[in-house]
Formats: sequence, structure tokens, C-alpha cells
Amino acid sequence: MNHAAATVLLDCVSFSTGRVLVIGDGLGLVSVPLAERGCTVETWQRMTSAYGVGSAWPECSPVDAVALRLPKDKTAFEMALHAASGRLKVGGKLWVYGANDEGIKSATKRVSALFGPVEILVSRKHCRVLEATRPTEVEGLLPALSDWKTHTDLGFSGGVISQTSYPGVFAKGLLDDGTRLLLDALPKLEPATRVLDYASGSGVIGMGLLQATPTLSLTLIDADAICIEAAKANLPHATCHIGASLSALPESEPFDIIVANPPYHDGKARSMSVIQTLIRDAPGRLADGAALWLVVQRQVNVSACLAEHLDTPECVAENRRFRVWRASKIDIRKQKRR
Repeated sequence: MNHAAATVLLDCVSFSTGRVLVIGDGLGLVSVPLAERGCTVETWQRMTSAYGVGSAWPECSPVDAVALRLPKDKTAFEMALHAASGRLKVGGKLWVYGANDEGIKSATKRVSALFGPVEILVSRKHCRVLEATRPTEVEGLLPALSDWKTHTDLGFSGGVISQTSYPGVFAKGLLDDGTRLLLDALPKLEPATRVLDYASGSGVIGMGLLQATPTLSLTLIDADAICIEAAKANLPHATCHIGASLSALPESEPFDIIVANPPYHDGKARSMSVIQTLIRDAPGRLADGAALWLVVQRQVNVSACLAEHLDTPECVAENRRFRVWRASKIDIRKQKRR
């Protein structure tokens, strides 16, 4: 649907000069054609993709137009609208594009609340493009990421911890059932254990682990740059990286354990790609005999993939919705002694 939505936008917008900010175009489907038309293109995407590394907020001078790909999360959409308005010149055009089954039909209300009158430029291929004009004054404008910071209390087994979150963060910044099952299944880690939290979100797993063992050496990685901003606030002594795979990490000592509650969707569609990439790359980042622990939905079959790349995969905990899997990197020293 990304290609269809981008095609519908490009077909109905004749913009060929000026500065354009393109938001959420992770594949470059809009950014590249607009640049080829002669536009000066700036981009902002919070999610790291093949097109570039994500960033927490658009850092560009005022632009003449903004093309905004409709996000899946409604609160993230509202935040993106404010980010767009904060970077758009008075009288500049905003185009919001997306698919009908993604919620573009109901997006008009949120756009009009900030921009005023909204026009449906086109509706075809099960997609729509909305157009609005930046007014002189935007009532209630929240133009900085810090304006969107929220705080929630998380109830861990060792007590309540307050954490920082932002719109669009996984599980809305709460302790979801899968993460809780994973934390309950993990053994208490020894001091100075080298831990990698993959697809870390705002750092909830790390917060739970540090509550039990405060002297862990904790590294976090997530594709969402805004999640990493939250993680830095929640875990100031952790090492945080923006990246979509373990290959984004710098070379370092191997980890004693990798923990993960990885995503199982790419937009609305189910996708095993993130999980499979993690399992494939994990042996290169684990110490001999160290383990990967991950929680996935029950319908996600990871046993074969784990067995292909790691040793003795085992489901160590489950409930009605999730399973926790553990698999170790083969200990070469033990293998040689056999």
C-alpha cells in the first residue's frame, strides 16, 4: 500500500519547485521523485529504514510544503501534524496521504483541528490525499518534541518506576503482557552482565532488569529514534543506539544475553522479517554459551529459525497470548571437547 499511496500523491500534486519536507517516507517513494522534479527535499522519519537512519524531530528551516505519510498510531499522527505545522511557512501546503484501511478517511478531523479547512484532493486506488493550508496562527501548536513528553508509572515485581514516553512508543509506554512474561521468565542476572535489549522501545525491559540488578552493563537498540530519546531519559547510564538490526551496533565485546520483545508487524501487515533478522544475527553478538531470550505472540513460529542459527531452543514460559523462547549460542569450547 506504500507504493499506491505514494503514486496517488505524486499524480495529483504538481509541485516542482521550492522546499518540501517529506515525513514518514521510509522507502523514498515520494522524496526521490520530488527531488527529481526539481524540489529541494528535506526528510523526517522517526523510523530507521533502508532509506536512512531515523531522527527524533525534523531539523530544517521553514519549508513551502509538507507531504505527510499517515502513521498507524493516532497520537503519533497528531504529533507529526504539529511537527509539520512548526516547520511550514504561513500559507504553505500540507498534504496527508494514506490508504482507506489505514484510517485516512477519519484523518480529516485531526488535520482541520490544527489547520482549518481540509480538501480531499483525490480518492482512488483505495487511497486519499488531503490538502490543507498553514494558517497565520495555529492555536495550541506544540512545535517541539519536549512538548509531547509524558510520564507513566510502571508496576514491576520490585516496585513502581516512573518512565518517560512519547506518542507512538510501543504499548503506549506501558508494561505490556508480553514484556511482563519475559521479565518474569528471566533469571536474576549477575552484576556486570553485558545485556543487549533489542527493539528496546522506551527501555521497559532494561528498567525491569536494572531494578533487580542495578550494576548491569546495558545496551539498547531500536529503529525508532523517538523511542531511543525516551530510553535515554529512562536509562541515563545505558548505551543507546538507533538502528534496525544488530549490524547497526559498533564492534564491541560480545553480550552475555540478548533480550527482545520484537515487532511482528510492518505497518498493518504481519511480518517475520525483524524477528528472523535478530535470530540470524544474534550468534555474531553473543559470547559462547550465551543466550537469546525473546517473547513473541503464540502464533509466531520461531522454533525452526532458532534451531537453524542457535542451540537447544526452548519455550520456557507461555500464557494465552505469548511464548518466551530461549536459545544459546553454541559453545565452541564444549563442542571441541565432545
